[in-house]
Amino acid sequence: MLGAMHKLSILLVLLATVLPVRLQRGSPASLDGHESGALYANDFFEFRFKLPAGWVEAPAQMKEGVLKSLNASAPKADNHVLLMLLHPVRGESPPDVIAVFAARSSIGSTDGAAGGVAYFRSNRASERLTVIAPVRIVHLAGQRFARQDVQSKGQFLALFASVKAGYLLSFQAFAATKDRMDGAVRVLAASVQFK
Repeated sequence: MLGAMHKLSILLVLLATVLPVRLQRGSPASLDGHESGALYANDFFEFRFKLPAGWVEAPAQMKEGVLKSLNASAPKADNHVLLMLLHPVRGESPPDVIAVFAARSSIGSTDGAAGGVAYFRSNRASERLTVIAPVRIVHLAGQRFARQDVQSKGQFLALFASVKAGYLLSFQAFAATKDRMDGAVRVLAASVQFK
């Protein structure tokens, strides 16, 4: 179990290399959304997320650690961990993870998937990432997102990004193998619904 937690901590530090966005202004009060039973709702980004069977919410201390790491990467950031779910895997492997983040975008006035593409193109800071599928426009729950798949230290990440009213929305699915990452993407796509 200790090995799995060490791998998970490496994975969560990796998130900090992927998402940092600089703060431009304060965030709207409704940005964080809310949970009711097995449903997370976010009125600002206009989506609902049904918590999938077999997945559990990440402990509060884990979410706080990720947020601290994100803000350490960009000291003036306005990052938000909207949702973080874990799918435990037997053995020493870290769990599969689905995470949803938001942050003030410094990209400019580009909204939608084009804003996501601009985000990925402006955020090439980490040499630890190997691109396994380049930036492209995809549909996620009927909405257009920029998507990029990367690998680092044996972890596979599917990253989805879009911008709305100056805020980046990022859905991420990651796991220890590409097949498990693809499975997490299928769970993500089945769980999220946009208005």
